[in-house]
Amino acid sequence: MDSSVKPLREVIQETVRAHLQDFGGYAMGQCLTAVGWVGGTLPQLYEADGMIELSMADVAGGGFAVGAALAGKRPIYIIRYQGFNWFNAVIPINYAAKSKELWGKSCPMFIRSIAMEGGIGPVAGSSHHALYYRMPGIKILSPMTPNEYRRSYELFMNDDDVYYISEHRGSYHNSTELPSANPLHPFLTLFPISITRFAAVEAARRLAMEGISIGV
Repeated sequence: MDSSVKPLREVIQETVRAHLQDFGGYAMGQCLTAVGWVGGTLPQLYEADGMIELSMADVAGGGFAVGAALAGKRPIYIIRYQGFNWFNAVIPINYAAKSKELWGKSCPMFIRSIAMEGGIGPVAGSSHHALYYRMPGIKILSPMTPNEYRRSYELFMNDDDVYYISEHRGSYHNSTELPSANPLHPFLTLFPISITRFAAVEAARRLAMEGISIGV
């Protein structure tokens, strides 16, 4: 099968599997092996394979992941709801992101932080990645397509910084790329991020039918 036609959730699953089995890294987080395997984005592997279940102590979890990063395991730290960043982010952004600059010791970790919408309240729902914007030493990406995710992981594995990957469950079914639209004389150009990119593409398509040229 052509890998380009796989939905994003399968690409993430393959990425995590390769990180554990080929690289020998860790995937760490809460309730990873529970029903659904984090929206179908995790391979069915267990602790012996590097799938580390953390306790429900939200602040401590980030500390365990930072420790694994300092030990060279390049952990994939999974935050199942972005609202949990209010607790989970403390040690990654106040230690891991600063470690190379302050102490000359890089602390590379791949933080998978997952946003979603719906009637699940203001803490578990929505996107909270703005919490990370104010901290130097961290790179923030929001891949919404299979190739964007592969590229994000490739960049991480060839770098020694902390990578914050802002995911959205609404993108997990997506199997197509989202190329930029650059018309010659656009009425306006949109610069969407995360899940809003899909709405922007649809808005541009509808407006084009009315003769209004929109860049995305």
